[in-house]
Amino acid sequence: MNTLFSLSRPLLFIALLTIPQGVGAQDAPDLMARFNALAQDGDAVYKRDGANAAIEHYERALLDPRFENFGRIHLRMAQIHQDERRYPEAAYHFMECERDRRVEEIDRKFICKGGYEEVTAPLVIRGLPSRKAQIFILEPQLFSGPFTSGDRLPLGLVELTVEADGHRPMTSKLTLEGPREWEARLGLRFREGQLVPEGFVGGGEDPEAVHPMEHMAPSDSGGSSRWPVYVTAGVGAALVGAGVGVGIDNRNAFEQTRATQRAGQCAPMTDTTACGRSIADALNRAQLADGLWISGSVALTSALVWWLFFDDASEKVEAP
Repeated sequence: MNTLFSLSRPLLFIALLTIPQGVGAQDAPDLMARFNALAQDGDAVYKRDGANAAIEHYERALLDPRFENFGRIHLRMAQIHQDERRYPEAAYHFMECERDRRVEEIDRKFICKGGYEEVTAPLVIRGLPSRKAQIFILEPQLFSGPFTSGDRLPLGLVELTVEADGHRPMTSKLTLEGPREWEARLGLRFREGQLVPEGFVGGGEDPEAVHPMEHMAPSDSGGSSRWPVYVTAGVGAALVGAGVGVGIDNRNAFEQTRATQRAGQCAPMTDTTACGRSIADALNRAQLADGLWISGSVALTSALVWWLFFDDASEKVEAP
């Protein structure tokens, strides 16, 4: 436990006896009296039943109209989460404490804001290809959404995705233990046009052109058969087609989720989890699409090499 956090606890109890700014003269004493009683009960619950029980105690109070989402309740929750090394939750409640002007300004500045800085650190993203490149935080979910290089994030595991023109979205994980610079990782480039030459998979411009594989009449080259070539080529073409189809469909779904997120409809503690899961599913489907078309390309290439091998073997057998 660091020095600033150790000093903040006495300041908190001293501040409990003061009247917060922005509260009416009649309401302030009653609010503080209710909070003092709540805090005493919370301390007893913490000692008797542990951190989780104390958090539940304060969560119920936040929903109680008598406390009106009071910032000092957030402060108590933040300190408990910080003790338990739950940094995303601690950062969220420290931030909510700092926003509530009913809390004394000196407490918001030195305790709430100071606590937030203790459990977060700035993350600088290097190597972005252009200013249009975007970064989205997936984990922790309390801070999910668009991210600007240099902003602060909670300590611990961070999962983010980098989106840049011409590249597939790339998801990365890193551990934030203090101020850090991180080199952006870009996904594979989007491919345009056919992945395999038209002459090999058919569909050339000349409708009367003969498919190259039609010349591959079954023959006996040392007892070998060419049917595996046809099977491999067919499977490869199917995988390529499936990968391209899944990729196009997934891209549309991914853009819809991003539009929802940019519109601010993924607010913390409500739709955030749903958006985070939708983005994660889209990224998984993108990886599946990559795997399909890459596997298909490998299969088609293998079939082509195998075919040329058979032709070379046939020429050697027929040579005088």
